[in-house]
Amino acid sequence: MRQAVCAFGFDEPGAAQMTSAYLDENQRSAGVSRKVGYQFNGRVRMVHPDGERVRVEEKVVLLPENFTRPPHPVRVDGADAFRTFIGL
Repeated sequence: MRQAVCAFGFDEPGAAQMTSAYLDENQRSAGVSRKVGYQFNGRVRMVHPDGERVRVEEKVVLLPENFTRPPHPVRVDGADAFRTFIGL
């Protein structure tokens, strides 16, 4: 799903980059980010809502040249209408 969203973002409205984040304890999300081609882009320490624990959010960024595309092309119906709707 993340590859499809990134393909849409790069190919249709022409995004220059995609950003995402995951908690450092969520290694599955980290693995998906690496597989898609995201690169490390910083770290933020946050206090958990319980006020007792600190959590670390890993920020990542994806540039078009680092993007690992899905094995099948992403087809979008209505892309022209979408670009018009967002002013592109």
